[in-house]
Amino acid sequence: MFAKKDLLRPAATRFATAFLTLESMYELKQPLQQMFVSTEWSNCAWAKNSDGIVFKKIVMDEVYFWPSVVYSMKTTKPMVHVLRLVNGEKESAMAYIYGAMDECKEKIAINFDGDVASYKEI
Repeated sequence: MFAKKDLLRPAATRFATAFLTLESMYELKQPLQQMFVSTEWSNCAWAKNSDGIVFKKIVMDEVYFWPSVVYSMKTTKPMVHVLRLVNGEKESAMAYIYGAMDECKEKIAINFDGDVASYKEI
């Protein structure tokens, strides 16, 4: 009703599924937030349930939760690409792994506009 697609996006591997689900959540941020302020939400049993209250608080959190989602996507997307390359069964990835890791590092740096303090830990 609020979003036109599913939040969960299954993939062949667990790490890709987690990343794709996080990415879907971010893409559906506005419909998710709209859902939690809707009359339908207020009238449903989940709105009064402790889990529902916690979920609403998380989804409506613009200070910590959503910036953390963006940070996770910026750091994880390039790594998921490398993991997919390594996880492939069609051909050996050993010949590509060093180049892929260098490219991964460069993409992470670009995602943070070269601000080393933002991604140094990664």
